[in-house]
Amino acid sequence: MSGRDAEYQNRADGNTQIAFVGFRGHQGSEYRSAAELLRHVNVVGLVDTEVAAHEERPGRGSPPTFRSTTALLEAVVPDVAVVTVPHDQHYRVIAELVAAGCHVVVEKPLVPDVAEAERLYELSWRSNRSIVTLTQRPLRPEFRLLETLLPRVGERYWAQWTYNLAFPAVTTGWRARRRQARGGVFLDMGYHQIDVLCRLFGPARVTAASKHFRYPESQREDLEDLMSVSLEFERGGMSSHLLLSRHGAGKSETLEIHGTEGVIQLDARHARVTLFGRDGSVLDQYAGPDLATDSPAVVLGYYLELISDRQAALAHLRHHCSLVALCHEVYDAAARAAVGHHQSIERTEST
Repeated sequence: MSGRDAEYQNRADGNTQIAFVGFRGHQGSEYRSAAELLRHVNVVGLVDTEVAAHEERPGRGSPPTFRSTTALLEAVVPDVAVVTVPHDQHYRVIAELVAAGCHVVVEKPLVPDVAEAERLYELSWRSNRSIVTLTQRPLRPEFRLLETLLPRVGERYWAQWTYNLAFPAVTTGWRARRRQARGGVFLDMGYHQIDVLCRLFGPARVTAASKHFRYPESQREDLEDLMSVSLEFERGGMSSHLLLSRHGAGKSETLEIHGTEGVIQLDARHARVTLFGRDGSVLDQYAGPDLATDSPAVVLGYYLELISDRQAALAHLRHHCSLVALCHEVYDAAARAAVGHHQSIERTEST
């Protein structure tokens, strides 16, 4: 199907009915609050497993709450559902919502499993319902500016992206449990990096990866605290290195793209972009606002609009299916590297 599929916008009141699944988590509560800032949006249901039996109510001025997606759909089928639940629940929740007739906006990653991603693509195609994955960086002005500056550095050949958080203690909650998280820092933070880089430079393959652990609890669950990844892109000999950590000395996020005519440096933490010439001179600069430029209301509004453009939504979904496959390749490469490292140690100890 081509063109715009805006049936969910064609109600008599002109409003989109939206529900939030996982609304009591940090991200879910942010987007729930953001919906109040958007015009022509009615919140018709809130779902969370933490809702107690006595809290389930029919509304009376506030949206009704439910303990399960099934209970929501028995009461109302929203036009759009925003899903912010642990990673292992993504496929089941999305599939149930789409089968009932909902469009879905899901917090990244799409799903952690390649086969599940492909099944969701087929389900979206057959059902004529959109499934879009919510990421923030492509919407931020500094990343949009970076894309416009790329031609000025000539032929691009290298990108270096370092992304550090500064958590002072071991990861807790569902992200600390392998069964629910399905991956550590790379699935959480590296997904943002490959989302941007594959948009800019096309499909990638993994040339090397290694995972590392600060805490024994993380290692027992095989949920990496630090990851190093090397990629090669299909377009024009472009390569990159990604380094990301949950427990850095301080919060920082810097992307450098090198070309034959110069370098672009992006400081995502401070929304700054600098273009350097071959001699190191500053050719262009941008400094964004101190306040966040990826506010939940802006992000949610963008993805609600994307849903209504059927062809764009399908292309978006195909892109995220490829990211799920690339994540799988990264973890496979890291696992092979770990096996090789242990075998090398054993050979050294035996000599």
